[in-house]
Amino acid sequence: QETFPGWHRAYLIAFEQSLRDADRALGNDGHIGLPYWDVLARPELNGQVVPSIVKEHFGNGTAVPRALLDESLPPGGAAHQRKRLWDEGYAIADDADLKRTIESQRLPEKI
Repeated sequence: QETFPGWHRAYLIAFEQSLRDADRALGNDGHIGLPYWDVLARPELNGQVVPSIVKEHFGNGTAVPRALLDESLPPGGAAHQRKRLWDEGYAIADDADLKRTIESQRLPEKI
């Protein structure tokens, strides 16, 4: 079961090509691209797994996730998922738990 849209890779390739074309049109060499972070190789960046800005605006108990999970939202395909998350208590896992989970997914160590 796919959990991330397959078109995303093709979209990023097309977007990077557009960046290169625009860079060349501005007189540069076209050696430009999006940064890539291999989360399995290095789950932390600047000592954080989940960036502090995400925790500040979307963290446990903040208004944004509460509004997204509120049962009063119009029902739709994801209404049952929102209700389940609301009932279970929405929470962003702490960095230590996330890091352990990410590190447990490293395939080279399992082969």
